[in-house]
Amino acid sequence: MAASPRLLIRGGRVVNEDRSQLADVLVEDGVVRAVGPDLLAAGTSAEGLRIIDATGKLVMPGGIDTHTHMQFPFMGSQAIDDFYQGTKVLTLLPPPSFRPNLILFVQGTDIASSGFLSYEEEE
Repeated sequence: MAASPRLLIRGGRVVNEDRSQLADVLVEDGVVRAVGPDLLAAGTSAEGLRIIDATGKLVMPGGIDTHTHMQFPFMGSQAIDDFYQGTKVLTLLPPPSFRPNLILFVQGTDIASSGFLSYEEEE
């Protein structure tokens, strides 16, 4: 079986479980080996490297599932995501991805009571 080609995804907005940043993603043998700004300038060899320009695109190494139903009751059960967990990934995505109208609030509660207060984006 032939080895997977080396792949560099350049200049996209990389989103993972705890932050969002403009960066490159290096994949070798099907495994994410590095994430960081301008990996070619940082010494990554261009030999045998397939390069994809991801400028203006989202890159989610590991396939983050951004679909959520926060505290959503359905057929006698309730979604596992509470407000904090359900919005954690959504806030890392550029607008209009954050959609607070997906939330079913219990009467008498507010957003601040969920513990979710702010997010700062890294550049």
